[in-house]
Amino acid sequence: SAFFGLGQLYQLRGRVGRSTAQAFAYFLYNKDQKLTPIAERRLRAIYEATELGSGFRIALADLELRGAGNLLGTEQSGFASAVGFDLYTRMLAETIGEMQGEVAPRPVVAPVQIELPVSALIGDDYINDRTLKLSFYQRLAHLTDQADLEAVEAEMTDRFGPPPDDVRALLALVRLKLVAGSLGFESVTERDAEVIFKLRGVAAVDRVSLFKRYRSDAVVSLGQVKVPRRRFATEPLGYLSELTDLLPTIVLPGPPHSPARP
Repeated sequence: SAFFGLGQLYQLRGRVGRSTAQAFAYFLYNKDQKLTPIAERRLRAIYEATELGSGFRIALADLELRGAGNLLGTEQSGFASAVGFDLYTRMLAETIGEMQGEVAPRPVVAPVQIELPVSALIGDDYINDRTLKLSFYQRLAHLTDQADLEAVEAEMTDRFGPPPDDVRALLALVRLKLVAGSLGFESVTERDAEVIFKLRGVAAVDRVSLFKRYRSDAVVSLGQVKVPRRRFATEPLGYLSELTDLLPTIVLPGPPHSPARP
């Protein structure tokens, strides 16, 4: 289990035996070495997936273990790696719709890329049903305004209780993405102890407000603003809240932009 992924283990088990011949699949590991948490979760998922139709459950478990894109994780592959999971799934849905004769409306603004080292997820201790959890992930990934986000947050609180910090961070990330998209940002990232705000060509930087707030700490160049990470809160929720509050002060006032559609 330490050398194979969950999907590979499931495929290997499925290759053992035939309808007329019973067989058994044994997965071995070194008893002298402690299994990693990921390996234990793989074995637990294989152990529990015994009934017919378990493939979908395995796929969901594999999705949680490996991550599924720039909102749900960091590991991607193929075309999804090139454009991001959110944009990839939307492009795929639009292409399928066009092949079926539907005319899919194209977004006015491309999705905002958010790359911040913040733990943001829906844990099993909050929503244990994988299908329901994936449904909430999909809804959050396709929100277009803050009113919808507040409605999803209210529903989660009503059904499962107050969200823990990881879920609150996920909701804060989505809020940050919505605000950034409405103001004309292209990306918000953290690299090399700096937070980098990149604007699209239609938005202009408010240099005066930035200088009043950060003095020489704020560096502006070619539609891009860099602020040292040390100027923000250390804990994730405060950090995300400060970034969201800062966004409107970076750009000069102008006509509102259409929200970025994830």
